[in-house]
Amino acid sequence: MYYVYAKAARLETTMRRAQVFLRDDQQQSLRSIASCTGRKQSDLIRQGVDLMIEQEQNRVHDWKQALRNTKGLWKDREDMGEWQASIRRDLTLRHKSLFSK
Repeated sequence: MYYVYAKAARLETTMRRAQVFLRDDQQQSLRSIASCTGRKQSDLIRQGVDLMIEQEQNRVHDWKQALRNTKGLWKDREDMGEWQASIRRDLTLRHKSLFSK
């Protein structure tokens, strides 16, 4: 376990060691980027992990927001009555245990 003082946040952060296997091309690219930027390979790997975490959190949020945005999408359609009723009847017959209450 390593303790690092984060200058920007002014917080003490606990870091855990993780072993990572990289392909040869990944290792070569990582070395090249580290050399060009003057940053440590470990810093670049942590930045990549942070980006993946952020993307995943945004993806989950975007999915939930997209679902919320569909609410009321067809509220003004007048041709859905019988179709919607037939779908509900079929679901009720197939899944009686779900609709028994």
